[in-house]
Amino acid sequence: MFGIGVIAATAWIHLLPDAFSQFESPCLPEDWQGYGSNFVGVFGLVAAFGVQLIEHVAVVKAKHRGHNHPVANPSNLDEVANFPQASFIEESHDHATLTFTDAVPNAHSGKNDNHSHAHAAGSNKELTTVILEIGILFHSLIIGIDLGVTPDDGFTTLLIAICFHQMFEGMALGVLIGNLDISGRTKNILGIMYPLTTPIGIGIGIGVRNIYNANAGGLVLTQGIFNSLSAGILFYNTYTELMSSEISHSGIFQEFSTSFKLACFIAMYLGATAMAIIGYWA
Repeated sequence: MFGIGVIAATAWIHLLPDAFSQFESPCLPEDWQGYGSNFVGVFGLVAAFGVQLIEHVAVVKAKHRGHNHPVANPSNLDEVANFPQASFIEESHDHATLTFTDAVPNAHSGKNDNHSHAHAAGSNKELTTVILEIGILFHSLIIGIDLGVTPDDGFTTLLIAICFHQMFEGMALGVLIGNLDISGRTKNILGIMYPLTTPIGIGIGIGVRNIYNANAGGLVLTQGIFNSLSAGILFYNTYTELMSSEISHSGIFQEFSTSFKLACFIAMYLGATAMAIIGYWA
């Protein structure tokens, strides 16, 4: 829950304002100035639509593979425990009825669908995390470059802020990667990409420091596009995947006590607050 707050605040406070600032910059190439800050919405929307389309195709293919490889006991609902819609599925003793079927279109009553749902759930969760990491890596690379070219008088303050920023973001991403049902090797690859990206960005910044021009039109445009795309990805994943599956449409969450729900929401708000405070410096 803390991690959800971190990711949401990263999109709202760190990515979106930067993207607007870059597309409103007078240094933006002239051909891009006519539409100006509206490009933030364009690229963010394109990213959100793109992520949704990719996930849809992946889920359809996973369900198709599931139908082609039935299991011995397809009525075993344990296989779909991690599927967002599975929280609403309740199987009766005669394996004939389901509840909330009308409210959840994907919760079909056919018993042979369960295995395909399990495949779809796993594939969707892995893909969602990978796409989320891509959005975060774009942002991490940019702030690394910014740190590498920062003058000495502002370096220490920015370094401390970025360390906290990356720590909280890494906690959120690490929890998601840790919960994936994939091999340890794949988890290690996904895990190591995040802490390496910012240092790579710092190295690039140091390498181009003497020729770096923060007001160069091409650079401003590139940063604006990357920040807009990243914001779109994080917005989509935060509200459609994380908040929706973990809170709004989670049967498990609804069964928690009121006090525990309150603690969860407070944790989410604290995550967002932490990133908002860091946003004052970075």
